[in-house]
Amino acid sequence: MPTPDDQPQLAGLPADRWRIWLPYQRSATDAPAFQLLAPDAQDKRRWQFGPAIDLGLRSEFPGPSLHRLHPSPDRRLVVADLAYGEQVYPLVIDLKQGRVYTLPGEQAYFYAWHPDSRRVLVSAVEGWLLVDVMSQRYERLTQFDATSEPLPLRALAYSPNGQSLADAAVYAPTITETVARIEVGLWQAGRRRLLFSLPGGSMLAEHSLRWSPDGRWLAFIADVHQNGRQTQLWTIDMRTGSAEMRGMLAQESQYNHPPAWSPDSSTIAAIAQPSDGEASIAIFDVRNSDRRNIQLRSTGAPAHLVWSMDGRWLMFSLARGGFGEAWVSSADGARQQAIAGALPAGAPFAFVEGHE
Repeated sequence: MPTPDDQPQLAGLPADRWRIWLPYQRSATDAPAFQLLAPDAQDKRRWQFGPAIDLGLRSEFPGPSLHRLHPSPDRRLVVADLAYGEQVYPLVIDLKQGRVYTLPGEQAYFYAWHPDSRRVLVSAVEGWLLVDVMSQRYERLTQFDATSEPLPLRALAYSPNGQSLADAAVYAPTITETVARIEVGLWQAGRRRLLFSLPGGSMLAEHSLRWSPDGRWLAFIADVHQNGRQTQLWTIDMRTGSAEMRGMLAQESQYNHPPAWSPDSSTIAAIAQPSDGEASIAIFDVRNSDRRNIQLRSTGAPAHLVWSMDGRWLMFSLARGGFGEAWVSSADGARQQAIAGALPAGAPFAFVEGHE
């Protein structure tokens, strides 16, 4: 298990402006510290530790433990989902200032960042709230209750220009409709129109409704019951309205990984969990429907995919035994390297570029 003085070298990686925030865990019994890793000022091939932000993390159950991180579009703020037992609650972290903000709303649950990188959309006991994380002011959104019954929403995502809000709702079977379905809708000027309905869709991977950076595509990952349970990646072309099933990611297994769009909007990276082998990273080209797999060079369970801003590198965590590591791979999979650890197994990290 790497220690602060024994981090992997950044051999040949263009990482002089990379920053990684991770829940570093010195040993299995130590409490994880949410800490900055950056290239050493004197030797850019090695990492050095920077400041830590106290999130009150604990190594033992029930926690709190770090469940998921949601960077703002400008990557200067991040929503941290902290799990305490089975309850998840969000905090907002200013990575540059090292400050932590709570969010208003009882039992608030994070759904989406606004493109302005200041506001977040959450559901709470009080209703749907669009919260300014700095001022703590919020407006209550009522359009999701337009039919007097709340929509069974599982995901929301703002378009990159902020003019549209996509949603995904999961409808359970009823007496009259015996098959579950997933509906994807689009809100504009306070009105919703249906984009796509997926019969047999019974579950949506958490936070998996994602816009492409250019705003042309919507992607989501759903469990669909068709001759058994399949986890499928779907895209919707917002220019034509056509939907396409891009590929199957898993069968008859629990799946909860969001997809990751490349910065140029041409490809989607997703975790593939075959029932008969080790997990891999699947790369889908939305222009020609091609698929290729990146086979991992180390055993373990991958998670938390994120692209570098130039689209040349994929970063992910890899759970290995009782701990995890942060890894990086070239987009073609030819170069793969562990770059940071140790993390609690399955824990996320925040990858930042271009910041001092």
